[in-house]
Amino acid sequence: MRVTKALLFGCIFTVLFYVATQAKTVTAISCSASDVQAAINQTSNGDTVTIPGGSATWNTTVTISNSHQITLDGGGCSITFSGGTLNVTAGNANNTRVTNFTFTGSGTNGNDVIELHTVTSPPSLTFRFDNNTLNCGSPSAPATIVGVYFNGPGLLDHNSFTCSHGADELIHVLGQGAEDDSGWWDVITPGGANMIFIEDNTFNDPGGAGASAFQSYYGARTVARHNTFTSMQIDQHGGGIGSRWWEFYNNNFTDAAGICLRAGSGMVYGNTNTGIIHMTQEYGTYPAEWQVGQGQEVVHGTPSNCSNVGPPGCTHGYVWNDSLPLLNTNGCAAALPGMIAFERDAYAQGDGGNGVRTGTYASRPGTCTPYQGYWATDQNTLYQCTATNTWTSYYTPYTYPHPLQGTGPAPPTNLNAIGQ
Repeated sequence: MRVTKALLFGCIFTVLFYVATQAKTVTAISCSASDVQAAINQTSNGDTVTIPGGSATWNTTVTISNSHQITLDGGGCSITFSGGTLNVTAGNANNTRVTNFTFTGSGTNGNDVIELHTVTSPPSLTFRFDNNTLNCGSPSAPATIVGVYFNGPGLLDHNSFTCSHGADELIHVLGQGAEDDSGWWDVITPGGANMIFIEDNTFNDPGGAGASAFQSYYGARTVARHNTFTSMQIDQHGGGIGSRWWEFYNNNFTDAAGICLRAGSGMVYGNTNTGIIHMTQEYGTYPAEWQVGQGQEVVHGTPSNCSNVGPPGCTHGYVWNDSLPLLNTNGCAAALPGMIAFERDAYAQGDGGNGVRTGTYASRPGTCTPYQGYWATDQNTLYQCTATNTWTSYYTPYTYPHPLQGTGPAPPTNLNAIGQ
């Protein structure tokens, strides 16, 4: 038995030593673009690049490709973009992480200076962008700092964004990309992992110009939770291939900024100091592709028939425990009257007016009408009426904090101990 134990622990030690020796740390000479890129080029999957602080101006692109799935730790380095960019593409072997930088500068007219890429499939390609300080600088036109491409899973957390230029859009969540509506062809899992998560960040517009903290487009799936927004709105874009899915909860709007829902479906709840929640449709006749309340396009190019099709064919929008949602307003964009209807496309709890139901959904109603929803506060779950008087669990929020916030190497798996 002693021999067996010795062999067992020897094998475990060998596995642990093997895992530990696979990852190395490469230290960049400085935080110049050329030195950082040279350090990245020396890495393999799972390695870390550290930067010894300092400052630099980047006028070339620094690239982390999917063959270098690493952690890039800025060490507090201050980067000013002047024609340069940071381009990150996730891979499927290790999480790719960028942390501990101060970034100054932005793109204009929809361009960005930091790009975070995943793919649609497989959904195991992950990135984490965290604990960075970002300022848009002094752009000549509305600014964008970060562009997120495809639908993750990816995480942006504990970052601080500041911009006071004007109608800025600090993060673009770009889904499948312009002119590609394939993000509407599959089934969404409410509360699922395969989304872009924006959590525990601060967004501040000191000038109060009404900038957008982020805007989502082209079939994007965006979760925003536990953020603080000061003079900044959230916008889910319509007017074309719109955002597909949104979950916005437990955020704080310090000046009652608004939420614009211009396409797609999802959940908005539990936010504090929220201003007006706008639901708008910008073109078409009911039912229109990509409008609020639409779901999977079962037939490509044909909107879901939300009046009589339940999930996943139709997903609806649910709003509760927030400020009063308004129907077909012009607060975000020109809207078409009558395009969005409560009890058909959206189900909302409010304090009356504009067709919004009143009261609270804390207790399950005795009877239900198909597609009606209620919020069970004791279970943190949304239930939906899927058939007359049949309540079904429909939505529970994804794990918080996001698992990608965890640090350190994963322990070895598939180890079996046999005692004799």
